[in-house]
Amino acid sequence: YKRQELQLVVSGYILTFGLVLVPAGRLGDQRSRRVLFLVGLSLFLVTSLACALAPTTSVLLTARLLQGVAAGIQMPQVLGLVQQLFQGKERGRAFGLFGATIGIATALGPTLGGLLIALGGDTDGWRLIFWINIPLVLIVIVLAAWLLPNTRTASHRALDLDPVGVILFGPVSYTHLRAHETPEH
Repeated sequence: YKRQELQLVVSGYILTFGLVLVPAGRLGDQRSRRVLFLVGLSLFLVTSLACALAPTTSVLLTARLLQGVAAGIQMPQVLGLVQQLFQGKERGRAFGLFGATIGIATALGPTLGGLLIALGGDTDGWRLIFWINIPLVLIVIVLAAWLLPNTRTASHRALDLDPVGVILFGPVSYTHLRAHETPEH
């Protein structure tokens, strides 16, 4: 893959993730965090499979963009559920556990990714990064469906997702990502 294509695979994921966070959080607040969390996880599962099987860079890029959307759907639901389900010191512990989990994943993720790439070799090593998501996400879907309480709110109000804000945020985010890309050598 060309360097620009690889950068777009990574940057595109981050861009779609960021664009979906606020409207997905608002939708979870207005409807059901549990349902949106499960939808996001299911979409992440399907897009991980699409990435692992991608026959071309275009398919990989499209799947990664949709994977960013999936992550953007599920992440605010986690934070909203912690806020809704825990009070006082328990809430502080839950957010602490969330932060520690993100920190550990951030530290270990690149190392595990590098190991999987080394194990799979130059042609298919990157695919293992996506294949590993599938059993992990399946486990989380089952546990979430079983353990998370119904958080559906009985709202007959129209959805208020601020589409103008998302549209305005897109070009700003893209410009910011482009400004921080590594220059060609």
